[in-house]
Amino acid sequence: MYNTQLDTFIHVVDTGSFAKAAKVLYISTTAVIKQINQLEDRLGVKLLVRSPRGIKLTEAGKVFYPDAKRIIALSEEAVAKVRRVQGEPSRIRIGTSVLTAKRLLQAITKAARESDLNVRIEMVPFENAPDVSSDILSNLGKKLDIVVAMCETSEERSYAVQPLSYEPLCVGVSYNNPLARKERLEVEDLYGRNLLIFQRGFNSDIDLLRDELEQNHPEVKLTSVPFMDMRIFNHCENSSDMMMAIEKWQEVHPMLRIIPVNWDFKVPYGLLYSHSPSHIVQAFVDMTYESFREIVEAKETIK
Repeated sequence: MYNTQLDTFIHVVDTGSFAKAAKVLYISTTAVIKQINQLEDRLGVKLLVRSPRGIKLTEAGKVFYPDAKRIIALSEEAVAKVRRVQGEPSRIRIGTSVLTAKRLLQAITKAARESDLNVRIEMVPFENAPDVSSDILSNLGKKLDIVVAMCETSEERSYAVQPLSYEPLCVGVSYNNPLARKERLEVEDLYGRNLLIFQRGFNSDIDLLRDELEQNHPEVKLTSVPFMDMRIFNHCENSSDMMMAIEKWQEVHPMLRIIPVNWDFKVPYGLLYSHSPSHIVQAFVDMTYESFREIVEAKETIK
């Protein structure tokens, strides 16, 4: 409904460059620059200053930026209202990657179908890569409304979260690894072995496990990784290395065994969405929480 040039302008400002905005928008950098030029020509003012170091807002751009965001939000809300009046379903865009828990996603969509919400769920696949995921999480509400993933509950994040379960941290090993024969592991089973774990700062709950291992179990060798992707899964499947995992990732790689460990470390898993969601997205989040309230409050896991 709104001019896409506004959306492009906001992405350029939020990402800090034409190239990064192009990646998020799935268009070429040339197309991004063309849209910004057309917007500036239409308005008759310069919104951005280009330099080898990137872009920054002009004084006019600083005034225009918050208004552009409000225009887009109002446009989306207007469309949602019209659809509700006409009985047409509102759209909820859920991002999925190879690490998305498929059974949980099915449970969420089932709850939506059985609810009073008149929504149409659109699954939007994205590459499970650090730069792509970072851009998506920083821009939730623009190209995607919700991502179902591991949650970071600290306040130092650019998005809102609604946990739906609390997943015990496990260890993933190749089925060729002798540990794969065990139903549960003791931390001593990990001694002398290499455990791939998210680097410090990625998730505060995982940092608690790292603290415990570093302080009380130095016999476990920790190797930090910035991100868990299929490359890491394949590496562990083809080596004796282990990886930090959650049981939901058993669906990701059939040749890796996810084994629980006798320690008390869990990580929240659920919905990631914008700090300023549309009415329908907030209603969807609230509906989903109500569907899983007992599990959330009991801090149990959803299998």
